[in-house]
Amino acid sequence: MATESTPANSENVPGPYTCHCLVARQMARQLTRAYDRRLRPAGISVGDFSILQFLSPGEGMTMADLGASLFMERTTLVRNLRPLTAAGLVETSRDPQESRRHMVAITATGRRKLSEAAALWSQAQEEFEAAAGAAEADEIRRRSLAALGLMQD
Repeated sequence: MATESTPANSENVPGPYTCHCLVARQMARQLTRAYDRRLRPAGISVGDFSILQFLSPGEGMTMADLGASLFMERTTLVRNLRPLTAAGLVETSRDPQESRRHMVAITATGRRKLSEAAALWSQAQEEFEAAAGAAEADEIRRRSLAALGLMQD
């Protein structure tokens, strides 16, 4: 069996766990499942929660800015916004200054949903911190933000 540092076969192909992308994706899938499980009673996913978090501070943001903040392509963002719009949690409109830009804003219903889900999200955070260790979980988050260029390491 290939280990983290040994080749997977005699052709010097690295083992799968040497791939940063694979390990990050596996971690992301596990975390997503855990957060989604905790958020299920609120009727939203962790992806929905994240969108509502980004929209909550202001009067909305452009679709392009929201997509960039989430590291999400426009088509994926539109697909993720559809159920939130249908549920009345967010609304979209044209930018009054630039009609080609689309704006996305959280609604009053969305703010209530975000508030309802916050305690459930906190439970997911605590669950991860208990499993990984609080300091280690914070370090993983901090280093991930630094790798994304969103925070100094």
